[in-house]
Amino acid sequence: MAKVYFITALLLLQGCIYVCGSTNSTSSTSSTNATVMSPITSTSASVISIASAPQSTSQSTPPSVSTSTSPSVSTSFSQSTPPSVSQSTPSSSSQSTPPSVTTSFPPPPPPPPSSSVTTPPPSTSIAPTTPPPTIGAVVIIFLHIKVSSCAAGHNVTSSSEAMVLKANLTINVKNVYKDKAIVHTVDLINSTCISSTNYVVVYINVTFMKDSIKAGVYIDEVLKAEISNNRLGDLPVSGTQYKVTFPGVILEDHKVKAGECVRVCCGAGGPLVFERTCSPAVRCEGIRTTKEEKDHCPGEKYGNTCKDAVCPDPDKACSSLTPSFALLLLLTVASFLKITAY
Repeated sequence: MAKVYFITALLLLQGCIYVCGSTNSTSSTSSTNATVMSPITSTSASVISIASAPQSTSQSTPPSVSTSTSPSVSTSFSQSTPPSVSQSTPSSSSQSTPPSVTTSFPPPPPPPPSSSVTTPPPSTSIAPTTPPPTIGAVVIIFLHIKVSSCAAGHNVTSSSEAMVLKANLTINVKNVYKDKAIVHTVDLINSTCISSTNYVVVYINVTFMKDSIKAGVYIDEVLKAEISNNRLGDLPVSGTQYKVTFPGVILEDHKVKAGECVRVCCGAGGPLVFERTCSPAVRCEGIRTTKEEKDHCPGEKYGNTCKDAVCPDPDKACSSLTPSFALLLLLTVASFLKITAY
């Protein structure tokens, strides 16, 4: 009997253990399902609330698969959708881009204010200027001008008298060279009175235009011819007390022109031609560079000039013509005989 009770107690204990285990398993499963379903519900509500707002754009990721294992013997599998991850774009439709490498350039200059109007500068016309004239020959003329009276040693260069004197000289000098050259300026350098003779000694600087002096016109010779009657225009002057110099000019000494000694001293006779060089050429206009002189052959007054001249021998000159003359005579006779024979 005791054995029967023991077996019965074991069976009851096993039944209780089974019932308790089944209850625990059911409770665990229910708890798990409740836990899984709860986020699903909240997710659905979240999705609905996002869809109701048209301004934002929602993007949900594909549902993830979760596997849960109960501690009981029976295992249940459930797939649940986790809360959707939404990316909302603001209403301004701005998208964030990954950082990029940018190159910075200096900013352009700011534009001028709209209120200020830039006007171009007024156009100005520049009148062409006449280039200064090119000066040719330059001479300094020394003259004695006759006056009624003057104080001894009185210098009128810086006085009012000098202005009158310069004006008179300018007019008369230009008239002297009229139709022969163009006078550019006449300047009074100095003037001093010589009371004993009532002359004013003057030095004037005269400039001529380049290429204005005509061929064969010489500055000093024109002046000499003009004052030969003791007048320079309407100014009384000394016809013998004068001098013309050419500043800034290099004049070499006169030399006999090549071949002149033989030409003159060996038959032609007459004056010899002498010449000299002058530089610079622009300042040498109106300056005579040649001259003629007599009595320079051997035995004459200035015979040393052509003492080395070698004249050809006239006898040799005649003998050199003899063969040609004989040949011509022979040809003439031969032609005559030939004509007679026929």
